[in-house]
Amino acid sequence: MKNQQTFFRALLMLILIVGLVIPILAAETKGIVVNVYPEKNEFVVTENIRNLTLQVTPSTKLMINNREAKLFEMMPGDEATVVYEKQGPNLIASMVRCSRKIPLREQVTVPSRISP
Repeated sequence: MKNQQTFFRALLMLILIVGLVIPILAAETKGIVVNVYPEKNEFVVTENIRNLTLQVTPSTKLMINNREAKLFEMMPGDEATVVYEKQGPNLIASMVRCSRKIPLREQVTVPSRISP
């Protein structure tokens, strides 16, 4: 019984430590996409005054307007929320959510049929 209590205390401490460390490893930023470089697997987001160059990997999840997308589909001007980790000098994106203002289609009026 005492061993079981010790085990659960150790498990609780481990969960608390992991819960505190994980947010430190991942960061989030919101900004506007400035440039996209699919050939380099990179894109640039402006955050307030500074630009962040982020890299994507095969495991990066990229969404545009709640639809799964590829890096080459991102466009300058997209609003982006990026979750990333700093690995040395590189910023590696794990999740990218973009929203794009879609212009409304011009309304097409269909003439009504006039019977002779």
